[in-house]
Amino acid sequence: MKRLIKYIILPFPFLVSCVRYNANCNITIKEFLKENRNKVFGTKVDDGKVLEFRDKGRDSLVGGYYSFDSNGYLKSYQFFSNMKEYVYNEEYDKKGSLINVMGYPLVHNVARLTSDSSVNISMYFFTLKKSYKRINVITSDNRNFNLTPVKDTLYSNMLVSSFEFNNLKREQDIIAYFDVEYENECSKKIESFKDTITLHYTPLK
Repeated sequence: MKRLIKYIILPFPFLVSCVRYNANCNITIKEFLKENRNKVFGTKVDDGKVLEFRDKGRDSLVGGYYSFDSNGYLKSYQFFSNMKEYVYNEEYDKKGSLINVMGYPLVHNVARLTSDSSVNISMYFFTLKKSYKRINVITSDNRNFNLTPVKDTLYSNMLVSSFEFNNLKREQDIIAYFDVEYENECSKKIESFKDTITLHYTPLK
């Protein structure tokens, strides 16, 4: 029996990088609920209208949080890694136009054992007004994956892609380098980012 003792997502600039936008991208409550009604629940009511929503997720602690203004336009989105901290943020002006982005739309990673010697890594990509063109992963054991994401069943406006490390027999770091390209459908701009996932694997004694 083997165990994965920890995983670290690097680097941490996910929390601080900001981009300025000036692109019309109106998103209404009606449009949002049409695709995601079964994945979210309302958290704030103002003048008889539900204006804030949170992903149900597995426990509602990890997931997306949406805030709409009184006109029904999306005001902000954050993906929370726990109850108090978020790793990704989008902000919109009063007309519903995207004006600020903090972080990258790879918002969540999950590593789990699939056997005594295999680790599966799932990567979650926020997909609201985004079209993913390339998700490439190169692993520390010299494998190259071109991943095709699929619609996630747990989180709203989310795609998920997975890959595995196999035949793990000793304590070691396992590393995945990824290169992502997507089209921002609001600005029609092609955007890209690169990053690294590092996991430390150790056998049970």
